[in-house]
Amino acid sequence: MSNNLIDRLSAFFSDQSSDPKAQRKELIETLREAQADGLMDADALSMIEGVFQVGELSARDVLLPR
Repeated sequence: MSNNLIDRLSAFFSDQSSDPKAQRKELIETLREAQADGLMDADALSMIEGVFQVGELSARDVLLPR
């Protein structure tokens, strides 16, 4: 699986023509499969998913009005 994971991640990062949301979803699914196969621990997967969630936030989502 590790070679397959590397191939899939390499293809993900080299393909810039796809829809970014679809790419993000595909990457997360690939990483979940890697975690299920024991190539990544649950904490690392959770951290990466959190990075994607923060990336989707706007300033309005995190700032408090005065």
